[in-house]
Amino acid sequence: ADLAELYTKSGELKPIAEWPLVWRQGLVSGLDVDETFEEGKKLGQVTKVKLSDRIKRIELIGKHVEVQAFADRKEIGGIGGGPVKVEDATTTEVARRIAFLLAQAAQN
Repeated sequence: ADLAELYTKSGELKPIAEWPLVWRQGLVSGLDVDETFEEGKKLGQVTKVKLSDRIKRIELIGKHVEVQAFADRKEIGGIGGGPVKVEDATTTEVARRIAFLLAQAAQN
């Protein structure tokens, strides 16, 4: 995302409703507004855009249950959590069972 999308051509901060959706969905953590007055008359305003912590966002997304980016391992098993029975199965059948279990594990 480009910070320039938040400003008008004259350098003023756009109203939040005019910001692109990506900026309104968590990239900005806050705004600091400092106004300068003299004898009750407003002389100017400085608005600082505080960006959210990118590393923290990535960590939280990675830890999300559905993403499982930081999962070290995934255990799979047979019926009731027991061993996968392959004694009487052909190599093709064993491969099919393993593929099925891996697909199930990926969905959970």
